[in-house]
Amino acid sequence: MDTGIADVVSSTSKKGFFFVATNGKRLFRVSPAGDMEVVPCSESADILSFTTCEFQNSLSTCEYLLLQCGGGVLKVLDWETGKEGTISDECTSFDAASKFLVYSTRSNVIHTVSLKRQEHERSILSLEDILMNSGPQSKTIPGRPIDRGSKIVKALSDQMRVVLQAPRGNLECFIPRPMAVSQLQNKIRDQDYRGAFKLCREQRLDGDLIVSQDFDAKKFVNEVGHPTKLSIFVTQLSAVALEKVGETLLSALERDTVKFIHTVVTTLMSFEPPRVGEALRAISQNAEGGREEAMMDYLLILSKNQEEVYSAALATYDLRLASLVVAHSQLDPKAYREELESLQALPELKRKFEIATRVGKFDEALEFLRVFETSDVVIKFACDHELYASAVRLVAGDSDSLIVVKEAYALSCMEKGLYAEAAGLYQSTGEFIKAAEAYLESGDYLLSMSSARLELSGEQLDSFLREIATKLESDGNPRDAAYVLSECLSEREAAVEVLCSAGEWRRAFDISTRHKELGLVEGLVIPQMVLSHESRMTELSELNIKLTERSRRLQVLRDLKSRRREKADDESSDVFPESDAGSMVSDFTFGSHTSQATDLSSPSLTIGSTSAKREKYAARKRAKAQKKRKRIVQGHPQEEEYLVEYLRNSVIMEHSVADIVDLIMAFVFVQRMNEAGKLQRSLIEVLNTCGSFPEDVLEGKDHVHQRSWVLDMLMIEEKTPP
Repeated sequence: MDTGIADVVSSTSKKGFFFVATNGKRLFRVSPAGDMEVVPCSESADILSFTTCEFQNSLSTCEYLLLQCGGGVLKVLDWETGKEGTISDECTSFDAASKFLVYSTRSNVIHTVSLKRQEHERSILSLEDILMNSGPQSKTIPGRPIDRGSKIVKALSDQMRVVLQAPRGNLECFIPRPMAVSQLQNKIRDQDYRGAFKLCREQRLDGDLIVSQDFDAKKFVNEVGHPTKLSIFVTQLSAVALEKVGETLLSALERDTVKFIHTVVTTLMSFEPPRVGEALRAISQNAEGGREEAMMDYLLILSKNQEEVYSAALATYDLRLASLVVAHSQLDPKAYREELESLQALPELKRKFEIATRVGKFDEALEFLRVFETSDVVIKFACDHELYASAVRLVAGDSDSLIVVKEAYALSCMEKGLYAEAAGLYQSTGEFIKAAEAYLESGDYLLSMSSARLELSGEQLDSFLREIATKLESDGNPRDAAYVLSECLSEREAAVEVLCSAGEWRRAFDISTRHKELGLVEGLVIPQMVLSHESRMTELSELNIKLTERSRRLQVLRDLKSRRREKADDESSDVFPESDAGSMVSDFTFGSHTSQATDLSSPSLTIGSTSAKREKYAARKRAKAQKKRKRIVQGHPQEEEYLVEYLRNSVIMEHSVADIVDLIMAFVFVQRMNEAGKLQRSLIEVLNTCGSFPEDVLEGKDHVHQRSWVLDMLMIEEKTPP
């Protein structure tokens, strides 16, 4: 057939079709009937050689053409859709075998690319997935170095092997690691564990691959069979894999422990932490004749701590086994033999008690001790080793001993900070005052008062309740403290004073009006409100001045930068002379000497914060600023950064104005509209100043956007009602 194009470069056939590549950079497909069509590919492809690979599943059939073009370019082409992609730019040879593409490069490396999904044998990879599995973005196993100039002769599909030919003529046959892993997965799926284990050893594959799928430990042990090979397999498993299959593997081995004692010991010592005691018992019960000493040597080799092996041997209460450990280890034979002889001389129960105490099995030691010692000794031992639950069970029939154990248990709980548990124990023994103190430490002041009332009365009870109120106030719970003072002690004035100190004006009004003590409002609440009003007005005024000043300075700096960029297009200098500053203040610091006004922007001071806590916070902040202060004067290169940071940290947050709003509402309640109006206007001025900041300052800040709580300005008149 005349195609008008001469010089065939390469050709191959597939399912009756004949593919022809010409030096005219064209690729043709010829059907069995003689019909010819051009396979779509890059017109510039200088095709040197190509092959086809076909995959078929129950849903679709996909055929790829692999093209080696001039310049070392290796392409993959789906000739049905016309899609193509470049796999490598330095290919020297290639071939396709089964579900893998192998190609060598000028860097003397051979790469293997999967053409099917490893986990699903019949699932075809798309063209995009093939490209993702190759090249620099590939996350698969890296390439294998080969001799310089070697080229691929053939990739054998049936044996999963690749044949290379070196420049000097010799041939090399090997299995690339991805092919080996695929072959291993096939064997595991067919449960050919003998072949899988052999392949793992030959190709140095990870043993975890064998147990990663449905692992039949019994069949694996039967097929591998040899104890040494099984031990090698166990040592190659990771801690995660051993944790997953260790128990099932031990169950399979224990069907013939005498034969597999070597593997059993290896498995037990491979756990984290090693199960030394079980390994020693396995040796003692299953090692025959002279094998016991040999297995003891093997166990000590596996162990990282011979003292631990000795202690585990003692824990079996078998002194012969402990003596065997001493004989085969590097431990001092004189010291340890003397200990074993002294233990051997004791009666059996006392010997077991001493051994259990030495190895830290105090529960078992307590069981031995109660057989031959008095209850006082047993209780003391239990309390010394914090075996309170066991001690309570042992002395359940002796009420006096039970109280002693519970009190010791409660004291231990108090020392550990388990106050609720301690309170319950004290309550059960009738120690109501101690229970009340424990309840209070746990934060349950209601149960604390209830427990105290069971034993105290009169002045003693009142004194204890005052202690509760004082602790609640110091812990930042003014509402609960006021409840105790008002409802339990009937000390309304003290309760109102606590609430006023915390800015809890609503609750102060509630107590005063509910108990018909309106004199507290005029004599205590309003004077405290006036003092707080003066403090808040000063804070807001100072804050507004500082924010306005620094906001204007920031705008001046940015205007200057903008004008200078327009003139010289120079962004290298951020320094501005003092003459450009106008009448702005010249000194700025990262830790500026601020007043209480800065506290309004602190997110740590929320509703219910007392003025004392605010003062303490401000003092800590000033001390910290004084300690690590970096002076930023006007014209400093970092002045703009400082101003942005200062303004961002000073934006008044929504939760920080809640106590000011409460104070405004309190003045409205007592019809002091003059104070309410002044405070509201000052707050709105600060909020408006914050709202005028540049967008980069406000970015990410939850400043107040809506002021639904702001009162109607017409309602607040600047006059005080008669």
